[in-house]
Amino acid sequence: MIRSIFISMVFLTGFLAGCSSSERMASNTHRSNLGTATETDILRTVPRIFDRYNFTVYREEATMDGIYFESEWKERDLFDDEVSQGIIDARSRIIVSSRPRTAQASSLQRVTLEIENQVKFEGDEEWDRSVITDQTEEYFSDIERVMRTEFSTGIRRL
Repeated sequence: MIRSIFISMVFLTGFLAGCSSSERMASNTHRSNLGTATETDILRTVPRIFDRYNFTVYREEATMDGIYFESEWKERDLFDDEVSQGIIDARSRIIVSSRPRTAQASSLQRVTLEIENQVKFEGDEEWDRSVITDQTEEYFSDIERVMRTEFSTGIRRL
């Protein structure tokens, strides 16, 4: 009885781990919580980082409910692991959003990052939203690290 429970637990753990990794591979979005920052830091930092990575601000909103930045889609150079999968074109866009940290009026915001990725495969006309390769993930993680560092080391202006 105990042995069959143990075997079932091992099987279930392996199954769930497999689901988790395949879910990541099927995602076209890199998501991250960047921590907290002041409204001023967000409004100052995000456009500068978009510019650093040659992204153009498409939409910017600052309301009592939070701050929202969205870049235009940017076609980018292909990574080697994309080429090896038959990808012939790639584009990405960045979305940074924030919400007040507390229900009370506060200038501290919880900041989240989403970087979306789309690719075209050889022979296809439409953008495909199913792939983020390892090298693409490294590129997105670099953007995430720069943003996180800017927010964590920025001078706080309340």
